[in-house]
Amino acid sequence: MIEFSVAGPFNVPVYKHQVSEVRLINKDSEVMKAFWAENQQAAGIGVYVYARKAARGYVPLYIGKTEKSFEAEVFNSRNIGAINELFHNGDKGTLVLFFIYYPSSKKIRSDVIDELETNIIQYGLKANQNLLNSKKTKPVDTWCIKGVLRGGRITDEARHLKRCLNI
Repeated sequence: MIEFSVAGPFNVPVYKHQVSEVRLINKDSEVMKAFWAENQQAAGIGVYVYARKAARGYVPLYIGKTEKSFEAEVFNSRNIGAINELFHNGDKGTLVLFFIYYPSSKKIRSDVIDELETNIIQYGLKANQNLLNSKKTKPVDTWCIKGVLRGGRITDEARHLKRCLNI
């Protein structure tokens, strides 16, 4: 089994726009160097989650993947534009990043990272139906087993099956 690890949450560097006073992602090269030095995942590969931290926990905003490096993908112009627009429209809270990374220097197949991203997007949609992702947002869960998987009241029978399958 391929095992990924989690790093974060890391506060995303932001600044307040002088005119609109909207918080925007700070793309200054020195600020970015400090950000990557702090979390040590710059060269990592895997899936990243932009989230908003608020009083009641975290809300996922956007989920992406990288097969090159987090540093090359996370703060690209498309991601920055989408996140900045969200905060420009009045979104509140602290912007954070989580990294779900492959902790080995061994090569990993791209389809594994793609499958991980698809699954994390599905979980993200359950937590926030307004996720910024435009791809992989069609529900893959078209069925459930009452009380065992994806809902329903847990009966004695369901409890036994869950125990049998280590769910």
